[in-house]
Formats: sequence, C-alpha cells, structure tokens
Amino acid sequence: MSNYQPKGITFIIPILDDLLCVINLIKRINFFIDKLNISYEILIVDDSVKLSGRIVLNKFSKIKYLAGSKKGLKEAINYGFVNRKYRFVVIMDSDLSHDPVYIYKNIYLLSRYSLISFSRFKTLSCDRRKFEISGPLKIYSYFLNRLSKFTISKFITDYTCGFYLFDSLVINKLPLNGFYGEYSLYFLENILLKKVRFIEVPIFFYDRTIGKSKTGIRHLQIISKGLRYINALILIKIRQLSNY
Repeated sequence: MSNYQPKGITFIIPILDDLLCVINLIKRINFFIDKLNISYEILIVDDSVKLSGRIVLNKFSKIKYLAGSKKGLKEAINYGFVNRKYRFVVIMDSDLSHDPVYIYKNIYLLSRYSLISFSRFKTLSCDRRKFEISGPLKIYSYFLNRLSKFTISKFITDYTCGFYLFDSLVINKLPLNGFYGEYSLYFLENILLKKVRFIEVPIFFYDRTIGKSKTGIRHLQIISKGLRYINALILIKIRQLSNY
C-alpha cells in the first residue's frame, strides 16, 4: 500500500434540515481525517429556508457554513465546489450513509487514480439495507442502476451513490446538470467521456438511523424523484446516438 497523502481535502456536504445528522457526521470526519495528519475543511452547504444550523455548526473547527441558493442538490454542490480551498474534494451525503472511514482507508488510491467512486453494488453483499425498512428504495435504486449500466456504460456499478473523492486539477469543472441526485449520472458520464482514470471502491450501505430520506420511502415519492433520473438517462442516450 502506498503512503501517498494529499496536502489538503475539502469536504462538500449539502444539507437540508439535517442538522443532527451532520453534527454526528462532522465528528466522524474529524475522528478519521485527524489521524491522517493532513489539512482539511468541511463545507456545509445549507439549502434549507431556515438556515438554522449556522450558529450551531460554526462552533465546530474546520467548518465553513455556506447558505445555498435554495435551488436544489446540484446547485448546492456546485456552490461548495467553487468555494473550495483544497485541490482534493469529497462529495458526500449528510445522513451518515456515506462513512468517512472509507476516505481514511482509500485515500492512498489518489496516487494512481483521479477519482474514487464509492459503490453500493460492487458486490452483492454491499447493500445491507433491510427490506422491511428501505424495501422500495432498495429495489428502485438497484433497478435504476441496472438501467444506467445498460444506457451509459457497464464499467460502472453504482451511478447514484453520490459519494466521491477526486482531484479537482483533473476534474476542474463539475458538469452537474439536473436538479436532484440525477446530477451523478451526468457527472459519471463525463468522467467516462474524458477518460479520467478512476476506480470504484465497495462500501457497506445501511438503513438510515436518523431523520428521513429526502427521496422518501413510499412508492409514489420514489417514482416522482425517479422520473428525473429516467429523463436524464433518455437525454444521455439521445446525445450518445447523435454522436455516432
């Protein structure tokens, strides 16, 4: 294993009324990244209307609190990206489904790859959500990713996890189209088009223990959000066919 470590990392974490979750996540980031003895910052991009976390989160070290544009997940991530301080960037969810331990364990891979994309479907045992808790989400996310593999490329197993560590000198502009999590489809398609050297790393993915999913767990809620992903896949496929 290489001892390579970047000089600094910017964590971009968009939130939407996820204050309790993000506090626990910040503590976990501090615990693991402090072990690496590198500089880092945590950009909390609050896309809620209340902006109630400013006072609370500013009490933590290494935190920079940013008020989002209230235009959705994609714009929140873009806003964090243009305000980054360090070359290497992590994009992750605030709900504790993306564990910072995987950054700690896999940071050495940056010596060989410009993007580390974390996958819930790299092996059959990765997705450990229980059917009685997250059944609809688990089913729909599985089939959406199967469809994405068929539409975009079979070389990626998880198009919608949204957990990335990458070199912003190589990926210096985020092609984040869309509004919600469908931005990740455009992001990964662009990675393939530009032939960025990347690796997928498996992660264990568990049921959410705090708060509620922004996607929802009911069929109609998931289908409503899922239509955005389907629309994105259609647009991507049309563009692919037009380039032949």
